[in-house]
Amino acid sequence: MAYLGAILYGFPSKKMIVVGVTGTKGKTSASYFIWNVLQHAGIKTGMLTTAAIKIGDKDIVNTMHMTMPGRFFIQKHLKMMVDAGCEVVIVETTSQGIAQYRHKGIVYDIAVFTNLSPEHIESHGSYNAYRAAKGNLFKAINHKAKMWKGSAFNPTTILNYDDKEYAYYNAIPVPRRMSYGLDEKATVRATHILTTPHSVSFSVDQDRFDLSLPGTFMIPNALVAISVADLLHVPRKKITEGIHALSYIPGRMEEIKTNKNFRVFVDYAHEKLSMWSLISNLKQMAQGNKVIVVFGSEGGGRDKSKRKDMAEVVSELADYAVVSDTDPYEEDPELIVEEIGQYLADREWKRDQNYFLISDRRSGIRKALSLAQSGDIVVCTAMGAQKTMIREKGIAYPWDDREVVREELLRV
Repeated sequence: MAYLGAILYGFPSKKMIVVGVTGTKGKTSASYFIWNVLQHAGIKTGMLTTAAIKIGDKDIVNTMHMTMPGRFFIQKHLKMMVDAGCEVVIVETTSQGIAQYRHKGIVYDIAVFTNLSPEHIESHGSYNAYRAAKGNLFKAINHKAKMWKGSAFNPTTILNYDDKEYAYYNAIPVPRRMSYGLDEKATVRATHILTTPHSVSFSVDQDRFDLSLPGTFMIPNALVAISVADLLHVPRKKITEGIHALSYIPGRMEEIKTNKNFRVFVDYAHEKLSMWSLISNLKQMAQGNKVIVVFGSEGGGRDKSKRKDMAEVVSELADYAVVSDTDPYEEDPELIVEEIGQYLADREWKRDQNYFLISDRRSGIRKALSLAQSGDIVVCTAMGAQKTMIREKGIAYPWDDREVVREELLRV
């Protein structure tokens, strides 16, 4: 079906430089950094991610809650990008999409690896199978050079040197390799890192990069964009400008502006590693004040094991937690919330003291906001920039954490 879609739409990926981004977390954020830098440099760029679909500056909302929808969806949108004059496209590529062959018919020229941690284990059967599924992206990389700006572009992998699986993916034969990270052996290395509660800055070689987004976990995402832009011969001055110009990624450490004396964020974090990274950074930003987390877990048999993992992270790092709905699908949302609550209780947290079980997400957000005092930080996780919540019988109901937060802020 994937190849048939490519044939039907005339193999549009052959007519652009295709950047595939895979990993457990950071895929969407890295994709946004790449897109912003290339657009700023005057390179019309398309993007297919969980959060959004972009054709140059045109936005298309991804309402399917899927990174790689099937039934010709990907190829159709790649064709739209070609028709609109896009020269580069960024395709967020998941292990589940790869396992279902949805990447077939896409001619990748750059393959990016962000990181790997246990997630989707139930759907893949084991961690090793999950790791191998990611590796199939690098095995699928195009070994024939496309033309780029009058020269042959040599297909390349860009790997996170700081991740424990770097050696595994680096062993896969490809025409050219790059790496990024904090390690001195990385091709693109961040040094002289400075952080404030509102921003991050670092150096690569002799160039200084100032991020408009808070959190040190944004640095690897920026390094990915620098690596891709270097490959495409974008001048470093344009890269620094493009990095700084990105002040907003929908649902990724997205701050909801408020006139209150506390801060509120919405983030897509929904597994152990991303929750740990998110809350750790928020703790630094809170500077001794409280961090209040709204979280939950998808229903319908989607990685139930991570419920315990996330509860452990929250109990270790946060000060208060509200457990609430997160795409329950056909599963009883009350049972999901109670299960997570039991994991918090096992960690010696006290119900209705430092954690609260409120399955209705609006009420849960309202409770979290009511707990906040001066200098505190509230973060609503898992839903990110989603515009719907999927409940019984797979029905998608209108929902947007960001709008609900804005509405509830008027009531506290």
